Amino acid sequence: MSLIDDLRRADVNNLGSSPFPVQAVFAGLLFAVICGLGWYMYFKPQHEEFDSLVAKEATLREEFEQKQERAANLQAYREQLQQIELVLQQMLRQLPGKTEMPDLLVDISQAALASGITNELFEPQVEITKDFYAEKPISLRMVGSYHQFGDFMSNVASLPRVVILTMHDISLKTNVRDANAPPGQLILEGTVKTYRYLDEDEQTAVVDGSHREPPMSRSLKALGLTALVVVLSGCAQSRSELEVYIAEVKLRPGRPLPPLPKMQEFETFEYAAHEMRDPFAKIAADQSQESDAVATGSGIRPDRTRRKEELEGYPLDGLDMVGTMGAGADIFGLVRDPTGVVHRVSTSNYLGQNDGKILGIYEDRIELVELFPNGLGGWEERRSAIALDDE
Repeated sequence: MSLIDDLRRADVNNLGSSPFPVQAVFAGLLFAVICGLGWYMYFKPQHEEFDSLVAKEATLREEFEQKQERAANLQAYREQLQQIELVLQQMLRQLPGKTEMPDLLVDISQAALASGITNELFEPQVEITKDFYAEKPISLRMVGSYHQFGDFMSNVASLPRVVILTMHDISLKTNVRDANAPPGQLILEGTVKTYRYLDEDEQTAVVDGSHREPPMSRSLKALGLTALVVVLSGCAQSRSELEVYIAEVKLRPGRPLPPLPKMQEFETFEYAAHEMRDPFAKIAADQSQESDAVATGSGIRPDRTRRKEELEGYPLDGLDMVGTMGAGADIFGLVRDPTGVVHRVSTSNYLGQNDGKILGIYEDRIELVELFPNGLGGWEERRSAIALDDE
């Protein structure tokens, strides 16, 4: 009788009466089930926890190495910080102080008046305190020309103290409110901000009110990470091996610190463009001339009563010059249209779709002048040419 037959005839309710081989098989199956359940319910969670701790240990090791690298450069960082603070204090001292601020506002207003600008509004607002400086908003409305505003900036830049003006919600428009305003007169309106440094008492008050975390606290956190590395690593390796690793990392030299950026010195600005054209004045003059031309019926404009010629039905870039006929004052140009037909033209003819009147005909080109809208309600002339087609 085989074992398979014994297993088939085995009574699961009375395995004790079964032959020994059958009992051994069922005992083995029961042991395997118990081991599987034990691994799934007990060992698998611990294995997963172990894997997570190993991964966390690797992360903590990396953080520890980064913190240790910074710690190795601690003295260099302190020296660099002292340099930064020294440069910062030197730059801040160039800004006006608390007692100088009222005089500075007067100087800015006087700089505008000295430039010929009219101060319609110059109203300082409530001062806003920041970390190590304070900003002073100023609501203003100034009236002047393009060059006068350039002089104003030059006058402000020449003040004894460094004056920083930042513009917020600023608009610069042509003065259309005053009918008697000269051409090109502008209105500057909005808010500018100027700045001053805080003295030591003010800086102390700002720091005390901010409740910042002291640097020593951050150092203690870094040491805490090191201690945590020691605790977690006990699951994976001996304490002596971890101590060797920590000692080896502490012996590593720190990386060289990048050099401090070069602090740029404030340079004075001198406006020297008085001889150049005032763009706003030119625009205003052009607008006045165009409006006068439209009102009086004069000025450059297309002749709507003129009968259009055949070559005005094609764009200029669709026409080709293929040659000339005659010579001197009796020279004619030969122009081919997009359909291939060749036309004879003279200085009395028009080409293209922009009222292009022929000015001159030469052996290698035909010169003409076209009319285009100038965007101001009028028209402007633009010279163009058709070159001889060598093909």
